[in-house]
Amino acid sequence: MPPLRHDAVRGRTPESGKQTDSRASPLTAPRTLDFADVAGILGDLTGRTVTRVVMDDDEWTSAAVAGGMSRPVAEFALTMFAASRNGEFNTTDPTLEATVGHPARTVQEVLETALRTI
Repeated sequence: MPPLRHDAVRGRTPESGKQTDSRASPLTAPRTLDFADVAGILGDLTGRTVTRVVMDDDEWTSAAVAGGMSRPVAEFALTMFAASRNGEFNTTDPTLEATVGHPARTVQEVLETALRTI
């Protein structure tokens, strides 16, 4: 594994050396996806219909707790969905790939690997 680039770790984009507007560069894939996109990819890989189901926050938290997740963990996990709804993940940036020295794995690649293990 190549060493981390210190300029990227410090919040500078490797290409320009410019300081980013946040404390750290966003470490993202080169393409954004929503859950409908992920459902479509999973459906293509499995040959099954995968439907995105939207739940309100209380319903999701209750279902997670009923499934064995502790309430504090469920409430923390829910913050990821809230951040997504607020557009927090609607950005892409080349810093991740520049830092690790290779292209980021796609969601399709990750799901293909996961499906091979079940």
